Amino acid sequence: MGADEVRGFGVTKAGPITAAPGETITYRLAVVNLEASPVSNVVFTDTLPLEVVAIT
Repeated sequence: MGADEVRGFGVTKAGPITAAPGETITYRLAVVNLEASPVSNVVFTDTLPLEVVAIT
């Protein structure tokens, strides 16, 4: 979380710690609302390291 951190959310991130050059890796992200009421307009941003290229 960064400068616009919002309390009341749980975030977990799982994936490999290392990868060989050219290897495809997969990260799993989970964002959970820990509050009793629903929320809207939530944006989650995860910045990748400079060495990583996103394939969507």
